[in-house]
Amino acid sequence: MSVTLEISPLEQKLLNILPRIAASISFCCASHMTYTILKSRYYRSRIYHRLILGCSIYIIILNMVTFWGSAAAPAGTSHISGAKGTIATCSAEGFLYQVAVFIVPLYYAALSCLSYLHVTNKFKIERFMWIEKWLHLGVHSYPLGSAIYFLSIDAYNPIITSCWVASVPLGCGGGSGEICTRGPDNIGDLHLYMLGLPNILIALGPTIIIMSLYIKVRRQNARISSSIAKQGLTLLLMLYWTYLFRWIDAAMIFGGGEHSHVITLIANINGALIGVWVSIIY
Repeated sequence: MSVTLEISPLEQKLLNILPRIAASISFCCASHMTYTILKSRYYRSRIYHRLILGCSIYIIILNMVTFWGSAAAPAGTSHISGAKGTIATCSAEGFLYQVAVFIVPLYYAALSCLSYLHVTNKFKIERFMWIEKWLHLGVHSYPLGSAIYFLSIDAYNPIITSCWVASVPLGCGGGSGEICTRGPDNIGDLHLYMLGLPNILIALGPTIIIMSLYIKVRRQNARISSSIAKQGLTLLLMLYWTYLFRWIDAAMIFGGGEHSHVITLIANINGALIGVWVSIIY
């Protein structure tokens, strides 16, 4: 089904300005976390803080991409106000966004793994210090691999307000009957299997880990289990709150349903504030 975008000048302004303001606030929060960790020898010596450091660095990248926004889209893109870039700048923005937007929640998942290891190893860090390098390597593997693959098939193209995984024109290919002038014809399959499914797994992974940890600890110590439950619930709520509107927005745009500019605006603002949400749990 072809995606038709009817965005008024006011909606274009709001989509251009408000997420950038939110990204600026988030950038400050992420930069503060990064500075705090780097200046402290104690923080730098702890796995938890090093994972937060990695997360903060990619939040900064994500915020910079958000601030770049519509300016990276090829000049003349009809539905994007302020488009003044080229195919190259659009591809660069899409690549950076694909990497950062997956690495950040994967660091969330890594934190849940760390919580599980801490408790199950009775807080004896030396027992699982070896796994840290694999956590850092793991959170980078899929985002970088998928980003490179999308780049190789010209899949970074204008979407609603910037550039990410899409074909030109939006909604072409598949069963739409419309020929794509740029990007893959099976864009719907890519959205489902390379964006949608990984996001579901990223959400389910920490949920299963935290629930398993709670059940395990509850059998041994009810007092500690209450504390673990609160910490785990906080982590999960931040994960769901940060990405819920993004998931709804993506489903409405690419699922063939009615598109809501209000949902798109909320999703962009809320997603851009990710540095604020992470700083809260930190």
